[in-house]
Amino acid sequence: MPNYVDVQEDIKKRSFDFGATGLSSHTIWPPTYYNFGDHHVIVYNPYRHGLDTLKKGKDFFYLVRGIDLEKEGPGAINDFESFFSTDTHQVFVSNNAVITKNEGSNLAYYNIPKMIGPLVSGPFVIGRLTDNLFGRIHSSFDQGNDLLYFFVFDGADNILLLCKLDLTIGVLELIPHPVDVQELKKFQILIDDQGTYIANQRLPYIHVIDQELIISFNYSADFYILNSNTGKYEKISNRSELFPSSKTVDVRLENNPDILKVMEAMDEISADVEFGAIQKFGSEGGFCRLVRGPVINQDYSNADFFLEIFDSKLLSSEN
Repeated sequence: MPNYVDVQEDIKKRSFDFGATGLSSHTIWPPTYYNFGDHHVIVYNPYRHGLDTLKKGKDFFYLVRGIDLEKEGPGAINDFESFFSTDTHQVFVSNNAVITKNEGSNLAYYNIPKMIGPLVSGPFVIGRLTDNLFGRIHSSFDQGNDLLYFFVFDGADNILLLCKLDLTIGVLELIPHPVDVQELKKFQILIDDQGTYIANQRLPYIHVIDQELIISFNYSADFYILNSNTGKYEKISNRSELFPSSKTVDVRLENNPDILKVMEAMDEISADVEFGAIQKFGSEGGFCRLVRGPVINQDYSNADFFLEIFDSKLLSSEN
């Protein structure tokens, strides 16, 4: 029998002291790196182009000023979508590049399209299934081996590429994977108007454990465990009585739809069930992911949220 647990948490409010950071509750929260293992959070401060650390006081949180990033010159780091820290580097990820910075301020710049080009048979055109090419990039980093994994969509051949970038030697490798790109695009609405993209589909999530990659999706409860060395994989299907196992909305638009119909279609797809990335959970080798149930009447405040727990073998506690 499924094991359902109804958890009632005592949620407490905490004040936040923004100090002289320039950030406020009225600004869009900038790129942030969470390292729950070390219990610290690093926040990018766009007003001074630097990295601050979020600290927890007795009754409030506050930001401590950290390092400044260079804006100009050979050491400049600009226009990144996300970032994370390792034991030896800070890694910044943009839509088409990866930049690493060590403690000595030495930079390494990896142009992803140029590195992929020689590895594919025809011309490579970087395409988007998402507004953020790399998604939750820090969870797809193998810190023990300095390996960064990410998906890239090849718009020329209409294929999905799984890349492994070795930050130690600066070499990029393509890895075979089981993801069906047509399945991935079922819930995609993509309009390309003279270089302007409107896209609603997320690339697959990746979580790395040594050479094993957990590949999951925002539209389905199913996920894969892929061995990046051997190419062998296992598909795991979990079903729940609490929420649907996948998105079911089927939206078809006529040629050249107006922007209002496009936005309505995107909202309809977004309102269906949504799955978060699978992440490490606890110290016993378990995993978890957040699931948002279907939205009723476009009122997200009434949506149900579930925390799905998996054991070390990636079996759901509901099974």
